[in-house]
This record gives sequence, C-alpha cells and structure tokens, in this order.
Amino acid sequence: MVTAPNLSKCPIRNVLSRICRPDTLWVLHLLEAHGEATLHDFGKWMEGVSYEDMENAVRSLAEDRIIGLDTRGKYSLTDTGRSFLPPMRALEKWCEKQIEE
Repeated sequence: MVTAPNLSKCPIRNVLSRICRPDTLWVLHLLEAHGEATLHDFGKWMEGVSYEDMENAVRSLAEDRIIGLDTRGKYSLTDTGRSFLPPMRALEKWCEKQIEE
C-alpha cells in the first residue's frame, strides 16, 4: 500500500487516510454490489461526484491493490479488497449508531 508522506509512520493512520474517503468507500460498496465495473459505470452510479473525484478514488484503490483492473477495462475487488469488507461494514454500523444517538 502506498503511504501518505504527510502522515506519521503509523500504519493505521496511513491505511485509514487512503481507504476511508467518502468516494473510496462508495467505490467499494459498488463493487461489492455489482462485482465489477468500468469507469463509465462508476460515473453513472456515483451521481453528484465529479468524474475527477471518482477517477481519483478508483485509481487510488487500484494503486493500493484493493481493486484490480482486468483486460476488459473492468475493475473488481482483489482478495485484499474483499478482506476489507467486514471491517468496512463494522465501521459503517458504528457510524450509523452514532448518528442515531
């Protein structure tokens, strides 16, 4: 995984700073739901997000090998990406609970 040079060497801070961006989590949700997608698909599904922001989220995840790109131009979750889904869901549940309170 690429590390953010402006953060300390704490691996948790680096991982969270890259993976827990709103658009990045949305990309992961879409791939979990649809299995695979092109940049065009993401653009259609992610209404209200600029193409540049969406593309940056996708490319960041690909750079970190959370998602992969096949020869047909379709992105899908890698094993690493799939392994992140349970903690992502737990974080979402925690956030939802905090909003309710």
